[in-house]
Amino acid sequence: MVVTKRCFIKVLTPVHIGCDEVYEPFSFVVDERERELVVFDPLTFFKSLKEEEKIKFDSLSRKGTVVSLLELMKFMRGRSAEGFRIPVSEGFVSHYNRSVGMPMGDVNRIQNELNRFAIMRTAFNPHNNEPYLPGSSIKGSLRTAYLNMVAKKKPPFSLNLSEKGANRKLEQTLLDYKSIETDPFRLLKVSDFVPVKASTRIVYAVNVKKDGSSAGGLSQILEIIEPGSFFVGTISVDEEKSRHPLVNHQITFKGVLDSLRFFEQEKLREEKELRQAGINECSLKLDGGRLIRVGRHSGAESVTIEGYRKIRIRGKREYDSDKATTVWLASEVNRNYDKNRIRPFGWCQIGEITPEIEKEVDESLKVAKPVKKVMSETVEKIVERRTVPEPVIEEWPSALLTWDPGKQELKAEFEGKRAIHKGKDIIPENLRRSLIEKRKSVNAKVTIEKVYNRYSIVRIEGES
Repeated sequence: MVVTKRCFIKVLTPVHIGCDEVYEPFSFVVDERERELVVFDPLTFFKSLKEEEKIKFDSLSRKGTVVSLLELMKFMRGRSAEGFRIPVSEGFVSHYNRSVGMPMGDVNRIQNELNRFAIMRTAFNPHNNEPYLPGSSIKGSLRTAYLNMVAKKKPPFSLNLSEKGANRKLEQTLLDYKSIETDPFRLLKVSDFVPVKASTRIVYAVNVKKDGSSAGGLSQILEIIEPGSFFVGTISVDEEKSRHPLVNHQITFKGVLDSLRFFEQEKLREEKELRQAGINECSLKLDGGRLIRVGRHSGAESVTIEGYRKIRIRGKREYDSDKATTVWLASEVNRNYDKNRIRPFGWCQIGEITPEIEKEVDESLKVAKPVKKVMSETVEKIVERRTVPEPVIEEWPSALLTWDPGKQELKAEFEGKRAIHKGKDIIPENLRRSLIEKRKSVNAKVTIEKVYNRYSIVRIEGES
């Protein structure tokens, strides 16, 4: 029997899910009065310019130098444009003005400042620019929680976490499988979660030590999905054992949901650490459903298995700790932040859609902006109308893999197509040294999941 449930996800703290795209300086203007980023179509913007402005804009665009990027930003500053608007944090406008106001002579300074000014975009639907929660991200969180639940029930076993393939061996031991064909999580299908109501905002991610001091290093500028945003989608589990005789560990919808207690414990741990550091602990009140954590900067502990952690600490060569010493937090400013106003990333509430929740969603649609939704639809109709297609699985026999340490993401390229995965967890041990330490590109067989024009890496074979 296939159990399919319509579910909701409510965002509780800022969420950013990378999509390998940034807001380019020549594709937006900053409305300083309204404190908004206005993202426009470059061709439409170009057509709106006067003839002499078109010549200058075209000339700057053709230069292709670091300095010309700053010249473009100076050209764009103060101009008006039509496009979709994104609120920005209170420190963003000042940061933007500092960057645009740099003198033209110091190329190194310009390069460094523009690198800091990259605005990373959250995952979005290319047809309407609305944010969504990729099913692959949600499924990854569900898998982490489930593995932690199984690890607590099974007697501890010895495992050299430094050896090649240790992470894969750990998961195979816990779930009793040997290959992707017998992995029980093949029986779990998670759709992308599409918005009923959602908004985004530009904020900073700052790195803070758990003793309360600044961890140093650069802040990041991220587009985040704001708390209060509400998404719907489906989760299916094939619970019919007879159809899958090679799968030894049977999973159920109830078991997957019950495993989310892992995140409840993680939230308590995080609150305690933040409180000890003198930082706003950001207590959350649930009104139904379970806690789940998704997206970038969720914390090393929330994406690993308790009792089998080996977290790398910056400045040390070995993965020799069972806990992280720093945490990334969302901030309105990139420096001199108020510890009472910074918040952790990634916390959401997930649960089945009940008649009461469906009624609440209907009520929210009645006060939503007309351009966003059709009035008085039920959640069921919204899901039917807006659910994205089932993912398409592809095998890339010899993809080129590269690791981006700045974005903390893995890229795979094959026959002109590109896929990404956030984090190192998917990288086999025998490829880590070449990819991460030596920063070399390697070739490997990868399994890809495709939704719309977005490719995500779901598995990598160990051979290089």
